[in-house]
Amino acid sequence: MYGIDGEDVELVAGRGAIADDAFLEMLAGRRSVRRYRSDAVTPATIDALLNIATSVPSAHNLQPLRFRIVVSDKEKLRWPAA
Repeated sequence: MYGIDGEDVELVAGRGAIADDAFLEMLAGRRSVRRYRSDAVTPATIDALLNIATSVPSAHNLQPLRFRIVVSDKEKLRWPAA
């Protein structure tokens, strides 16, 4: 990997860089999802995702986070399609 000035940069955990090959592979293999499964998301999964989402850094640490968890089909119909 190369730094801004073109020099080799070693990826070192704990210094703001990533050393986990599995994570790098996940980033390289990411894709956009166009079709979604109809399976319900478990409350434990929702909790885990919210815990991760609320721990990310924000600009000036303002934490401008708003989440709406919609689980019922009736509630889903109230929101426009993306």
